Amino acid sequence: MRERPPGCKTVFVGGLPENATEEVIREVFDQYRMRIGSSTEKKDSGRIHVDFAQARDDLYEWECQQRLLAREQRHLRFVHEDRLLPPSPPPIVNRRTANNFYSMIQSANSHVRRLMSEKAQHEEEMERAKEAFKSALRADHRRFHRRHEAKGMGPFLKSSAQEHRHLAQAV
Repeated sequence: MRERPPGCKTVFVGGLPENATEEVIREVFDQYRMRIGSSTEKKDSGRIHVDFAQARDDLYEWECQQRLLAREQRHLRFVHEDRLLPPSPPPIVNRRTANNFYSMIQSANSHVRRLMSEKAQHEEEMERAKEAFKSALRADHRRFHRRHEAKGMGPFLKSSAQEHRHLAQAV
């Protein structure tokens, strides 16, 4: 026998002869108070040892019921947790303190603007310093290269000159 699926209310009774009529089936199963067809009377319900069918409607109904129970449990838990929370503190800003609160907000806002302006200035200074360093490095490279070419060491310094160019580009 197959295990009963959750929420299953439908059973499959197999092995009935093909010529079994509804009348014969009622006669056999009436004594077990099984609901046959669409009857919903209490006397037509009961238990019998048969194989459970895979009924989508029964499973869907059971899943809906489970979701409903889960929602109710979640709601009850939230309501219970809300009751355990301490009450909210009284509001800090009221008519008497509104001006002070507004002044603090303005002060914080102007402080943030000043910091942003300083940051932009420092970033510009950093860019200027980078450019000055690059140009100084290029000038040193040119002087070094000219000095050694004058001494006749030009071909020897080609790899060195390439390294200096590479360094100047990296910076």
